[in-house]
Amino acid sequence: EITRADVVANSDSAVFEQDSERARLLRDARIRGTRGRPFTLTGAQIDLYTRERELARVVARREAVVTSDSLTLRSDTVDLRLSEGLLEFAYAWGPSRATAVSPDRDLVADSIAAYLPAQRVREIRA
Repeated sequence: EITRADVVANSDSAVFEQDSERARLLRDARIRGTRGRPFTLTGAQIDLYTRERELARVVARREAVVTSDSLTLRSDTVDLRLSEGLLEFAYAWGPSRATAVSPDRDLVADSIAAYLPAQRVREIRA
């Protein structure tokens, strides 16, 4: 288990590289964003990238799903970009296609890019 001010992460195994500010979670990986509006990201493998000790990017691979109160995004790969601990962009792609489900629409495409300023869905491109 990894606990930080902005995320709580769990998995079966984890590797942390202090010099490159990267971590990899393996097997049943789960990350819960705790700053701002919460989100949960799951996948078989999750890579975390920090910049100056602030979480900047999270990539989930194989059966990746990110869920927030306004969007559920799933695909083979889900890539989240954060700014000051808040989710700002979400990308999903892979051979099994990408799906985005929000309160007012469902979307299926080969890839999806979502813009979420202040962690609220503003724009989705497929």
